[in-house]
Amino acid sequence: MPHTTPDDMVARARDALARFAWTEALELFERAVAKRESAEAYEGLGWAAWWCNDAEKLLPAREAAFRLYRQAGDQLGAARAAMWLAADHADFRGELSVAAGWRQRAHRLLDGVPLAPEHGWERLLAGDAALLNEGDTVTAHQCADEVLAIGRHIPVVDFTILPLALHGLALVDEGQIDEGMQLLDEAAVAALGERLAEPFWESWAICYLLFACERARDFGRASQWCDRLRELSERYDMPYGLGICRVHYAAVLLWQGNWSRAEEHLVEGATILERTRAPWAAEAFVRLAELRRRQGRLDEAGALFAKLEWHPLAQLGLAELALDSGKPRDAEEHAERALRQIPQASRHHRANALELLVRARALLGHRSRAADTLASLHTLCGEMTPTPSLRAATEYSAGMVAVGARDLDQARAHFEDAVTLFERVGAPYEAARSRLELASVLVSLDRLERAQSEARGANAALEQLDSRVYASRAAALLRDIHRRMGPEVGGRDGDPKGPGLTRRQVQILRLIAHGRSDREIAATLSVSEHTVHRHVANILQRLETPTRAAAAAVAATRGLI
Repeated sequence: MPHTTPDDMVARARDALARFAWTEALELFERAVAKRESAEAYEGLGWAAWWCNDAEKLLPAREAAFRLYRQAGDQLGAARAAMWLAADHADFRGELSVAAGWRQRAHRLLDGVPLAPEHGWERLLAGDAALLNEGDTVTAHQCADEVLAIGRHIPVVDFTILPLALHGLALVDEGQIDEGMQLLDEAAVAALGERLAEPFWESWAICYLLFACERARDFGRASQWCDRLRELSERYDMPYGLGICRVHYAAVLLWQGNWSRAEEHLVEGATILERTRAPWAAEAFVRLAELRRRQGRLDEAGALFAKLEWHPLAQLGLAELALDSGKPRDAEEHAERALRQIPQASRHHRANALELLVRARALLGHRSRAADTLASLHTLCGEMTPTPSLRAATEYSAGMVAVGARDLDQARAHFEDAVTLFERVGAPYEAARSRLELASVLVSLDRLERAQSEARGANAALEQLDSRVYASRAAALLRDIHRRMGPEVGGRDGDPKGPGLTRRQVQILRLIAHGRSDREIAATLSVSEHTVHRHVANILQRLETPTRAAAAAVAATRGLI
């Protein structure tokens, strides 16, 4: 058997990397450095460990490569190791200060070196860090332009594609949704159709598109690209890609009201990311906190948001949570804090924070400040491409301001438009909350029959979603409307005899009358046993009866079942 040299092992290890045989490559590179240390072998070992998600081997290997390249006077090799050390400290350890140090080191090493592909990679990674870590769209655009300029001199196809994604996401952050999405679509298609330097750059382009879809709440587009990312991750054995895919698809499901599936994807995504890219798991947990908030599990949501206070979505989530809890002062402070942290150029993020600030100030009774904040929101929307979901949220906020000013007809119109827009974009939770506010305004206008209809619609949607806080508010409003209308006019949907029961509650009451247990009812209706428990409690309250048997008897007497 011929003698195997370290160079032979490195060549075989590189061949394994080219075949996406990550574990085999890792073993071969480890054997190579054990025989003879070299910068090239350590660099390869770093990449094999990267693909195997092994940070304990990755970082020492990159550092050894950097040191040996420096000793050999290889500025490009050392800069290459430094730029990836920056990315690795951020992605695997969440050490942004350490990452910034390595990034600056790479930039300094390339200064004065003749133009090479490393210059393009360094600028691309610098733009990525500026945009995702700092929300700095100006630097992101500048870096993208520099990479495009480098691509005109160096024939690397990546430098003509990836800067488009960087430009695109920065534009979406700035509120230029249509232009940004066009660039992102183009970059993602090109990344899949071209042979890029590394497979992970293909996923990079698609992840940028998914980030943009979530910001713009363009969930139809996101759903399509989630499928592409999943296929790519499976092809190249990139579990972290599957984790990110799960998280962003969960955001689609959350918006669409499919909360049980959203939770499954978030839990699975968090598990994958904690194993492969631990700092990225925050993306899953902050969205799980938002799910808990919508479900009305406010203590759980608060605990999750508090742990992720640094995350851009957490302050907005805490503001929403404070509004749900009847604490508009706290909501105002969280929204103000979020605005202080969001760069002026990130118009889309600022619009979300301003919308929350309007609502908080309206509920505090600060009419003038609420109106001024709403004017700022309208001005900001005029500087960007307002999405239907942002227009809907703005209408909702305008309705809150109009209620505070006692301009009830104007409030009615705003809430009606919010309902229409939220339903158009497939957001049942937001539509139901808007319908609930509309019903309250209609009560104040003494338009009780229509108020009852809107409140029933809101209540049915919120109970279907299992949104405890707002379903409870809808039920309380229905009871108030029923008292105002009198028993001869009130009642459940289409039946003047009933005491304000929903169709679902009538279904459950019929099954109770037939002697079914809560578990049997849950199986029959394909809902959770917890949901049945809650419905039964509401039924007993509305019928003013102490037991299930008494409720069934009252319902039979009144002709409900």
